[in-house]
Amino acid sequence: MCSHQALQAQDIQVWKEQDGLANRVVNYGLQSSDGYLWLASMGGLHRFDGYSFLTLLAEEGAQKAFGLAESRDTLWVGTDQGVKALDLKIYEGVTFSVPAGTKSGQIIGVAADEDYQIWAVSEAGDLLCRTSDFRWTRLLSPSHTQGLFGEKSKLLISGSFLWLRNRLGECFRIHRQSLVVEGPYFASPNLSEGSLFLHPDHGVLAFGAQGVEQFHEGTGKFVSLWPELGTNLCFALHDYQGRMWLIGEDRKQFLLWHQGVKTDLTQSFFDPKDNTHLNYLFEDRSHNVWVCSNNGFFKISNEPNSFQQLLTPAQVDFPNYIPSFRGMLEDAKGDIFIGGYSGLFRWNPQGRLQRLFDNTIPFSPYILLEADARHLWVVSEGYGLLKVNKQSGELAVMADNSGTLDRFLKAGVRRRDSTLWLGGYQGLWTFHESTATFAPVSFPFGGLDVGALPINHLYTTQDGHLWVSTDKGLYECDSASVLRYYGTHENAHAPLVTQVIHSVLEGPKGKIWIATGGWGVLCLDRNTGQVKPYTTYSGLADNTVAFGLYDGAQGLWFGTNVGLSYLDLTTDQFQNYFVIDGLTHNEFNKGSYLKTRDGRLFFGGVNGVNVARPSSEGSTPSEKHRVQITQIEFLDAQDSLIRIQSPQQIEEGVRLPVHTSYLLLHLGFSDYLKPEKNRYAYQLEGYSDQWISLGEEHILRLASLPHGDYQLNVRATGAKGNQALSQFSLPLYVPQVFYKTWWFITAVIVFVLAAAFLVILQRGRRQRDLANMQLMIATDLHDDVGSALVKVAMKAEMLEEEVPHTLETEMSDIAATCRKVLGNMRDVVWSIDARQSTVPDLFDKIREHVRHQFQSSAFSYGFQFTEELDQVNITPQQKKELFFIVKEAVANVLKHSNGSEVQLKAHKTERKLILEVWDNGEVASLPEGPGMGLRNMRMRADRIGGTLECIAQPGFLVRVHTRIV
Repeated sequence: MCSHQALQAQDIQVWKEQDGLANRVVNYGLQSSDGYLWLASMGGLHRFDGYSFLTLLAEEGAQKAFGLAESRDTLWVGTDQGVKALDLKIYEGVTFSVPAGTKSGQIIGVAADEDYQIWAVSEAGDLLCRTSDFRWTRLLSPSHTQGLFGEKSKLLISGSFLWLRNRLGECFRIHRQSLVVEGPYFASPNLSEGSLFLHPDHGVLAFGAQGVEQFHEGTGKFVSLWPELGTNLCFALHDYQGRMWLIGEDRKQFLLWHQGVKTDLTQSFFDPKDNTHLNYLFEDRSHNVWVCSNNGFFKISNEPNSFQQLLTPAQVDFPNYIPSFRGMLEDAKGDIFIGGYSGLFRWNPQGRLQRLFDNTIPFSPYILLEADARHLWVVSEGYGLLKVNKQSGELAVMADNSGTLDRFLKAGVRRRDSTLWLGGYQGLWTFHESTATFAPVSFPFGGLDVGALPINHLYTTQDGHLWVSTDKGLYECDSASVLRYYGTHENAHAPLVTQVIHSVLEGPKGKIWIATGGWGVLCLDRNTGQVKPYTTYSGLADNTVAFGLYDGAQGLWFGTNVGLSYLDLTTDQFQNYFVIDGLTHNEFNKGSYLKTRDGRLFFGGVNGVNVARPSSEGSTPSEKHRVQITQIEFLDAQDSLIRIQSPQQIEEGVRLPVHTSYLLLHLGFSDYLKPEKNRYAYQLEGYSDQWISLGEEHILRLASLPHGDYQLNVRATGAKGNQALSQFSLPLYVPQVFYKTWWFITAVIVFVLAAAFLVILQRGRRQRDLANMQLMIATDLHDDVGSALVKVAMKAEMLEEEVPHTLETEMSDIAATCRKVLGNMRDVVWSIDARQSTVPDLFDKIREHVRHQFQSSAFSYGFQFTEELDQVNITPQQKKELFFIVKEAVANVLKHSNGSEVQLKAHKTERKLILEVWDNGEVASLPEGPGMGLRNMRMRADRIGGTLECIAQPGFLVRVHTRIV
């Protein structure tokens, strides 16, 4: 703001208990190096991040806080219980006891110097110093200071000295190195607990009963300075513009003094009924002035005006109308013509304002076009097209010869052939100046007539094409037809996200910038057909955009419903302007913009016209503002809420529980101009490289993050587009679920291997035990049962000669049966003998059996056992079943075959052992009689997982397949 007249009540915000402040009586405040605001109140110490308050030191028992000072990442707090120190990294506090002899433990003021000395003054009048060796010393006692400091006394550091004063006007200064006390130096007394003030140009000042007094080093006296400021002032703030903000007598007055002019702002900012007492003022790095009072914490936006205001209600009388402006034009002489609902005005280069006609005319000048040296064309809403005399305001309404003209026009442009193209609610017309005739325009395209659509805006690009903005899309035309359509339908030359187009302009490199109703600004590259969107997520003030204007250099201006946005084309960053920057209003109108030949920019809207003279400071990254993560909340493994608020814990990162479904991160930005308009974006490295915009939402919610190490990067942009130079990076770690961790997988593998080993070991033991048992059984059978059968057979043979002739046959049968059983028993013993489990063992047994069976028969026999089977092992079960299958097949040959030759073959294919018994007997069909034993052979083959084949011709073949390892 350039002067105090620009201060408005809407520039004020206040926080009280209902806004989260623990106690509305705020005694002191400052902005710390990390960007937070800190308040000392009668309810303790509070941190403010622009959105919410955090009360600290409550666990240390501090109830009332009076003064603050920052030194070495430590915040020193004067409280009713002494001096407390808060570590700004971990948010832990320490209480320091006052030295012995101190009359009062209530510390009303603290200060810190660059040598890390801490100074404190008590309510009773004790001055304390904590030197760099961490020792507290009492330098002044109440007997020296008269104990008349009051509750609002402040300490002042100036050069090598510390200053303080009492109500009697006695000022003391202390050499900060030697701790030598000088004084008192006498200034006039101040019944309002007046304090000292350090002015950048005038040094140490004292406020007293005789006004402002300046200390002269040579004389050691205070002399009068600026008597016009009045008496008994309490405090002053010298802001970045050189103005002085003053707390007046009895702490109830709020004054602004600049260039010799003093203005009382009390009634403008504070309700007299609230009986507000002002305690302290400070300025933050966004140039806001903060007021600490007994009735809340106030913020005054103190940005300089970037605009000159014209045609405001304070400058021009607008009876029964809210001034709202539309069309603008600069003529050849440099006169500026401005039209709107309030009439038509001319503003000459000398600053003289003339009203050509007022709001008694029942139409609104919507678009202004040059007619000739003496006249303007006025495209109006209500009277169609008018011709207006620039000097007298005399007007003439152009008669509608076509009989179709819409009297409510809102768009117009002059084409190169001097034809005026006009657009209204009912379509499009041309007006020929030479004949003063109108003609409706028909532009058939895609099943509709563009010339019959409601027209929002008309614009001619350098190639001569006419761009028609409608609520049904954007159309690029020549004088005869539609060339291209841009919108949401399939036949669009380039697709847009909306059909509602308010206006267009041609920017550098021939790009078309499209202002939309609700979808921000779209940048159309005519060469590639690509469209780039700009919305509030990109930094635009609002997504409903009335117009765009190219400044001819490196920027574009966009008027929106919620402010004026400037886009720096070199950085692709926005800078936004609002009422607090000097705008007449935040809402702008379609068609209400102008760039003059000397580079001035005019923007019309509600409540007046704005002439721009801004800087681009806010569009470049700034080091003075910091991105912050103010608080982290998540649920632990027991679903208990965990809050992390200390900066050090946040910077070190967060280890989250597995499957965290609740993770909130509260974001902040130390630009407090309009915190609710700050915008944030984040990137989660390790998950995605994409930056995701949060818009104005300052709480980031993350859920169900998979296992991994992440780095959360946050960046912020202020309300005016000023971006933080650096981003905030937060390490995040989500552990793996236990059953996917390496140690668990390793443990499972070890367990499975151990279990498998134990199973194999147990199986081996069981097999060895079984083999031993089989061997024992075989030995017992062979030795006991076998010998018994031999004895029976021998007895039967011996008795055969002694028994009667009739019993000889029976005794012979008994002996034969015993020998047969003995043979079968030997076969069984052999089959269960684990020592004979190879294929050669099987073949040896088969050879023995076949020779025994065929030695007294007419059959010739042969064996074909390949050598590759010599190293093949088979199980005892396979050995047994294969032998008995062969035994059964040989028996069948002896019993049933009419052949003369038998062949036994064995070979291996992949993992199978194939054993064959063939004879050359003739078999007409496959016999299935019970004596053949085929069913038993198949059952034996099934037991070992094999198959049995019987092939009848030629000869008879029995083939068994079984798997081998």
